[in-house]
Amino acid sequence: LGSFLPRCLCVATSRHVSPRAMTLRRQTPLMKRPAVAKAVKDAPKAGAKGSLTSRRCLTILERVEKMCSIPKDIQKTFREAKRAAKSAKKGDHEKSATLLGSVMAKVVNAFEEEQRSARDGLEKAKEEEKTLSLEQVEAETQLKNAKQAMQDFKLKLKESSKNIVVQTKALAAASAERKSAIQDVKLAEKECQQLQEVQVKTYQPLRESRESSGSGAAIRKQINMLCKAGQKVGFHQELLSIAPAVLKKELTRRQTFDQMVLKSLDSEFSKRSQALQSKLEDNQESLTAQERAVEETREAMALAKETVKQTGRQIAHAEALVESSKQSLSQVKKKAKHLPSMLKQAGRKYEQTSGRYAKFRSGPLATYLAYRPVRQVDDDEDLKEEDEEATQR
Repeated sequence: LGSFLPRCLCVATSRHVSPRAMTLRRQTPLMKRPAVAKAVKDAPKAGAKGSLTSRRCLTILERVEKMCSIPKDIQKTFREAKRAAKSAKKGDHEKSATLLGSVMAKVVNAFEEEQRSARDGLEKAKEEEKTLSLEQVEAETQLKNAKQAMQDFKLKLKESSKNIVVQTKALAAASAERKSAIQDVKLAEKECQQLQEVQVKTYQPLRESRESSGSGAAIRKQINMLCKAGQKVGFHQELLSIAPAVLKKELTRRQTFDQMVLKSLDSEFSKRSQALQSKLEDNQESLTAQERAVEETREAMALAKETVKQTGRQIAHAEALVESSKQSLSQVKKKAKHLPSMLKQAGRKYEQTSGRYAKFRSGPLATYLAYRPVRQVDDDEDLKEEDEEATQR
């Protein structure tokens, strides 16, 4: 019908030839070739019982008017066709048939356009259904991911808060150890300084001679200070017990044993001084390590606090994303809620349009095609014309 009808209507509208001059084409799907040949041979002349008379034109026009709305651009032609079909003047019969062909062609185009529009609306509704389905899946996935991210950030915040508590305790412990190390360093420095003062200000004057050391009471006081200092830093007890007698002697009266005692005192001073110096260095190294530990602990605690702040911001962002995802999902579900009715409406419209078009084709159009003016052509001539048209296309 799609290839046959425009050609037939073109013959009826454009060429304005007599009914005997119109050619019946073979590619119409409404007629088989043997039936077409028989119909052509038996086709009545214009005005005969089986031809497209004015009354039949008027009937077809009235049926078309009841079945569908006439396009605006053909309404004038439609009225002229009705007037020609109702007129009894000579020549109005052919005019009504010609105008009817134009009307039928326009109505067919209008039906096809309406059907195409309804089909496009149905396809658009189906496409929107697929799109909304994908959007709903995407929104649900986004909401799920946002909730999971928020849970992860909350867990991270909890761990960071625990880390701050741990680092705070560690900082307190490191600070206490640092304070203890500072005290140890100060004590070691004091011991070294006191031993050095005793050695320089007390022992050396006594070792050199008693005259340079002052009176006897002063000597005894210095010897007591020396013994106390030696006992405090760990001098040998027996050495401290015999050292006062040796140190009280004059330089000329000191014998070999006395010299051995003095050398032992020198050795003790040197050994204890080195021990105290080593202790001082150890304490200083320990203090440096404690200060480094305190600094590292402070940095770790500062990092933990910054992590808590950053995690708090991330949680706020995740909560906002969750709310946004919920709104998006709600909007998608709201659209999807009305989609079935839209899809049903579009399908109903397409079915109604297709049904009216089918009714038109089986009714007025079939009647028009059954009584349209045709002329008889030979099979060979018909095949030749088809070949020429195919070559032109």
